[in-house]
Amino acid sequence: MIHPKKSAQPRAAARINATLEKHLISYVTAASAAGIALSAAPQASAKVVYTAANINVTNGTTLDLNNDGIADFRFGFEPGFHGSALAIDRLTIGNSILCGLKAPCFGAEALNFGQAIGGLRGFVATSYTNAFSGRGVFMAYAADYGGKTYFTGPWANVMNHYVGFKFLIAGKVHYGWARMSVGNFGQGGAITISGYAYETIPNVRILAGQETGTPGQESVPANDVQPSGASLGALAGGAGTLPIWRRENQ
Repeated sequence: MIHPKKSAQPRAAARINATLEKHLISYVTAASAAGIALSAAPQASAKVVYTAANINVTNGTTLDLNNDGIADFRFGFEPGFHGSALAIDRLTIGNSILCGLKAPCFGAEALNFGQAIGGLRGFVATSYTNAFSGRGVFMAYAADYGGKTYFTGPWANVMNHYVGFKFLIAGKVHYGWARMSVGNFGQGGAITISGYAYETIPNVRILAGQETGTPGQESVPANDVQPSGASLGALAGGAGTLPIWRRENQ
């Protein structure tokens, strides 16, 4: 059998159309420049500042979420029907407390770990119930009436849940939380704050219990808008630089 001889001559490189080559060079140059510009530009990243605490809440206890020396909220006991109500009062106009999605709001929501604080959630500065018509947002109510004791409200006997806050820093909206436990104060039960945190980037939501802004725990913009595609700079950097976008459900 006769086998064809292999050519000893190397294959000539194919010459692409000059116009196409010019366009490709221009594209690669622009993409590379965009990639360099993006990598050199400062990136605003979410940063959560967490403060560990051991605060015994009494009438008039204040909370300074960003530790700037200016109290943002105050806890107090407001008179109610044959008892008293624990409430949170804002100390700056524009500050408010998360009360959930339903309206009207009857009290501060006791959030579970990981629930979102920010965006379209409902925040109020004052709430009212049949047993509470005082100042601030209602948390729990303790009473003694007709020989019986009562302890009710969204925070009654709640352990290690989270209050959500919206507050102003230099006139801009920020979100934060405080981890609290509320015992029956009508019978000497303790009310404690074991930690609190806030997001340093304005209008960026935070998750209840979130203590850092490290990758994997990022806060998401309050309007939940996510980029829909890869940028020119990302393409210039190769597949390894393409981010994976993930929408988180509240």
